[in-house]
Amino acid sequence: MENVEDKNPVISSPLHELFGDAFPDSWKYDAEFNEYLAELSNYSIGQISREPTQLENEKRYITEKTQDLAFKNYKTFIKTADCSRRVCGDFGTVRGVVDDIINTLPDLESSCHQFKTNSKLIARNRRSNSLTLAKHQQLLELLEVPQITETCVRNGYFDEALDLTDHIRHTARKHPGFPILEGILSEVERHHSSMHAQLIAQLQSNLQLPTCLKIVSYLRRMNLLNESQLRLQFLHSRNLWFSSLLDSIPRDQPYTHLSRTIDATRTHLFDVVTQYKAVFSDDSDAPNDRCLFVSWMGTQIQRFLATLETDLSTGTVGTKMEALLGQAMYFGLSFGRVGLDFRALMVPVFIRAVYNSVASDIDSVDSEFTNSMENYSLMESLRPAVLPPSGELLPPVDALSFLPLASYINGLLNAFNSLRLCAPIGVHALVYRRLETSLVASAHRLNEFHNLEKEGLTSAEESAFSRLIRCFYVETIEFLFNCYRLVFSSTEVDSFVNSNLESSKSTIGRVIEHLLPVEPTLLPLVTESFTIGSESTVNSSEIQPDSGTDDVSRVGGGIITEDVKVTDNVSDTAKGNVYDAVIENSSDTVTENVSDTINLSENTYDTVADNDSDTVTDTVEDR
Repeated sequence: MENVEDKNPVISSPLHELFGDAFPDSWKYDAEFNEYLAELSNYSIGQISREPTQLENEKRYITEKTQDLAFKNYKTFIKTADCSRRVCGDFGTVRGVVDDIINTLPDLESSCHQFKTNSKLIARNRRSNSLTLAKHQQLLELLEVPQITETCVRNGYFDEALDLTDHIRHTARKHPGFPILEGILSEVERHHSSMHAQLIAQLQSNLQLPTCLKIVSYLRRMNLLNESQLRLQFLHSRNLWFSSLLDSIPRDQPYTHLSRTIDATRTHLFDVVTQYKAVFSDDSDAPNDRCLFVSWMGTQIQRFLATLETDLSTGTVGTKMEALLGQAMYFGLSFGRVGLDFRALMVPVFIRAVYNSVASDIDSVDSEFTNSMENYSLMESLRPAVLPPSGELLPPVDALSFLPLASYINGLLNAFNSLRLCAPIGVHALVYRRLETSLVASAHRLNEFHNLEKEGLTSAEESAFSRLIRCFYVETIEFLFNCYRLVFSSTEVDSFVNSNLESSKSTIGRVIEHLLPVEPTLLPLVTESFTIGSESTVNSSEIQPDSGTDDVSRVGGGIITEDVKVTDNVSDTAKGNVYDAVIENSSDTVTENVSDTINLSENTYDTVADNDSDTVTDTVEDR
């Protein structure tokens, strides 16, 4: 057909030229016509001349055939006509129906689209349900993750809890926008926070190093704190536990409290330091991380020093000061292994405590001496028998005649006893000045006593008071400062005393110089140092016996007074107490216990004072 149409312009052009408008234009595109023309163009002249006849004959034949066919099949034509009419009628009906269908098509199209949408949704839900059924076991396990996480946290299975948390987080990031996953993640995060609080609570308890390492590793895996925050949280938690441990120590007994505090601090604080250094690296780039631990340790040491000073300031530690000092110094030395030796910080605390204790004892002695002098009568003076010492440090035996002075000496010796147990060299100057102040105050008290009583004193009482003043100034001062030397047993202290003793005696002497009957001859100073725990000798002037004494025996370098016969009014008990006031082997005894050099009990003086007689029989029985 395409070939024919391609030839039509070529063929029709000559036809148009030959026949003009003899043929309708529609024939130009008729295939049979064009085919006939193509065939006609191939005829010869004779054939072309015969062609009209042949065409006429063929036309006649076709007409006859058509008539014959119409005659024979006229019924068919009738039926065909009827059928055509009915078809035309049906075409009208169909056209109406088609019009109705065309009007209904938009609604149908909309319904089809809705059906298609619903079908897709149903298909998707069906696929989802099918997939859910196929993945039922996995979905069930996923839904049980929050409950399993809670159980793991509650039972301490932190590794498993962290693994579950990481799995849920990864799943939620992989499948965002699912409400179920978001709900599961929210529940897991809540249990995650609960686990963090539980780990922090465990850090606030007593932990060993392996457990501490595990807890910190869990906190690092949780990734809720950076390194600096983790260090701070660790120290804060350990500080809470350590503070509660120290607060649980009873405070009713300062020595017990302080001793247990030192032990607990040394043990547990060292554990905390070890744990910190094992958990956290010292190579941190942040300067605050390096300073954080040092600052925290400084706070702990300051708190310990505050506790130490508070308990020592109570003054009830007494003779246990030395034990506490050794315990505290061992504590400070042990921390030298981690570069935190703080013994130098404890020295001022102990020096203040020792000085306050001695000062308190001396204050008590001063107060007691003042009260005794207020009620003292020189009629109570008694002259015991004395012998010259044989190169030993002896108390002023003439003080036995004066109860206030003897009690004063005994009180100071008791204070020296307490000090000797723990006598740091750094406190010697303070103790010396306090002793000097006490002696000056006692001299003022003796001066006041004389000013109040001088109008009514008899000659015997004036004589007794002169002996009291001489005993105080000449013998007591020298004896007390020599005992002070023995407490410290140091060449530094000896040198200090030697350089200050004359000044001190001059200060005391200015108070009572007008009361001295004659210019006192000072005893030579002790120049040798005394060593605690070994024999020492004291170079002192000889003390001549009073004229009222006879036949006194010496045994082992000490004064024997147990055989002194007192008047019948003195009981045997009093005589035994007098014997207790005697020194035996004073050079050994003073170095071991200063108070053993003199034990002037008040019972002795009470008994002697009760004796109205001013004389004592000097009969001595040979042992």
